[in-house]
Amino acid sequence: MALTYAKGAQTVGKRAFSDIQDRDAFLGRVETALREGRATEALFTVHQALEKLSGVNDELVKLAMTTSTDQLALLNWDRLGGQIARYEAKFGKRITALGINMNNPVHRGMDPDYCDLETNYYGDYPVPFSTASRAELAIAKHERGPTWHKEIMKWDSEFIEVETLIELTGMEALYEASNPAYPARSDDSIGDLGALASASCAVLLHQAVKNTIREQGLPRPMTVIVGANDHFPDFEAPAWVFNEK
Repeated sequence: MALTYAKGAQTVGKRAFSDIQDRDAFLGRVETALREGRATEALFTVHQALEKLSGVNDELVKLAMTTSTDQLALLNWDRLGGQIARYEAKFGKRITALGINMNNPVHRGMDPDYCDLETNYYGDYPVPFSTASRAELAIAKHERGPTWHKEIMKWDSEFIEVETLIELTGMEALYEASNPAYPARSDDSIGDLGALASASCAVLLHQAVKNTIREQGLPRPMTVIVGANDHFPDFEAPAWVFNEK
């Protein structure tokens, strides 16, 4: 299915989706897989969709297909325990959940304090992170969008502190290329590529966080949410649930 821009007869390439609604429904299914703990399946699904694209930006498609969690590393994970103790003493609240959020790389030149990731700290009220199951955290009203914390569980009221402690290495090339490739949610193959490249970033970060927890552990049992701060497609999903084995 060859597409053209409205400006003229420039061929853009073969699409991965029939239209933007089809694409949004696909992204919703990927996010659901992450929320249900099926990250490997989510990445495989994204790669299958990428394989449908042709003649768009073959280099970016290849980069999204070949970047793997084996290349990724999270830095400063060993400092989490000290930070948690410091913020609990400062605010007088027990931290029961972490949020590792991906920022939008287009903000890098606008914000002198920009960092690719944000580390957020949350308490246990009213969201019962210390007792909620993965199924309970995965509740969502709509197929698409992180409504499970913003509308149902009032996630924002749980916020204790945010900083840029955890850093990510190994995904710089894909991370920086993915968002500029996605122009204003365009309903064409360029938009399909941007969405899938960004989704690859989100799923890879999710996997990297889960793998790091398995390899290095946590200071103590807690829930860890991998999300986004103005980084399309704004996936929000628990990589680890309190007392998960």
